[in-house]
Amino acid sequence: MDTVSVEKALVRAKIAMMLDKRSAFISGVMLELNTKWDEAIPTACTNGADISFSPNFFAAQNSDAQLGLLIHETWHVALGHTDPDDLMGRCPKRLNRAQDFFINSMIVADGFVIPKGGCLNRDYDDLSIGEIYDLLEDDPDYDPDVVGGGDAEQGDPIEIEANRKEIVQRAAMRAKMGGFDLGTLPDDLGIRIEQSYNTAVPWEDCLQEFMGELAKDDYSYQKFNRKYLPDFYLPTLHSEAMSHLAFAMDLSYSVTDYEVARELGEIEYVKQTFNPNELTVMDFDTGIRSIHTLTESDSVSDISFKGRGGTKISPVLDWAIENNPTAMVIFTDGEFTPYEPKMPCPVLWIIINNPSFTSNIGRIVHATFDRESHS
Repeated sequence: MDTVSVEKALVRAKIAMMLDKRSAFISGVMLELNTKWDEAIPTACTNGADISFSPNFFAAQNSDAQLGLLIHETWHVALGHTDPDDLMGRCPKRLNRAQDFFINSMIVADGFVIPKGGCLNRDYDDLSIGEIYDLLEDDPDYDPDVVGGGDAEQGDPIEIEANRKEIVQRAAMRAKMGGFDLGTLPDDLGIRIEQSYNTAVPWEDCLQEFMGELAKDDYSYQKFNRKYLPDFYLPTLHSEAMSHLAFAMDLSYSVTDYEVARELGEIEYVKQTFNPNELTVMDFDTGIRSIHTLTESDSVSDISFKGRGGTKISPVLDWAIENNPTAMVIFTDGEFTPYEPKMPCPVLWIIINNPSFTSNIGRIVHATFDRESHS
């Protein structure tokens, strides 16, 4: 077995997964997992944090089956099959077979290929994992591909499960911003993600993913991604189209200095990461009190503000209508009279300590700040 060749094959499978629109959600999960080689296992397995492959088994598959195997193992993580609570008194090996049948039916229906001999019965296509489990008989010789014991290094299962849930939430956020319908996810996963979406994902991650989504189509071959050279000539992400980003900060009397500092830190990060041609930062209460246009050499930390009155959102949205930035991000507690004109640009609301806030404009992300600890 050629170690370099099998490593390149895994990289190709990852790239194919990332570029396939059918994998918009699951590739986001895969990218946050570690992949390893383990000659002691027959095929592949996962503990919820790592995916381990037998190098010999992986090398024996064609490229389509290698992709299918990677997708298969990632779905085990996404669906929570590594959670010990998922057993509920059932036989681990029999349950894993049911999970394998369920996943393989799903990915084959999506047009992917699984390794020869994988668990597949098209009669199970419309069945749940529990229904498949009830149809199967115990097979003591079956090799589960979800790590369930033995000498495998699993780490703290509670920590792994908590981290797994965060990975799934972030992947869902990225996919949803790209237009992916979470309702198409299997086993009620989309419903469960939607129910916890606003509270499970840190608002800072939501902001960064929002910005990344704005730049996602701006790939350029003028500069190659050096991470994959010389084997793969891939483009780098180039954010030239993000010509004008605007941030509006609510500086009414109810907003604390700590919250302002947190917001400014994220704005500075966006500036350094995406380097828009123009970046506008404004503060408002009952009106826009100051507007700052930053160049590449300017620092967000040098901005001074003038607010601290009540709150009125209409001047901010009217400014966006008149100036039409690439996108507008609004930091506010949402304590104002609703105003919902037709907007010419994407809007992201970062709503602070106000879970009841709603708007028909843009996307809402709820942020919770501990005001007692930072008063």
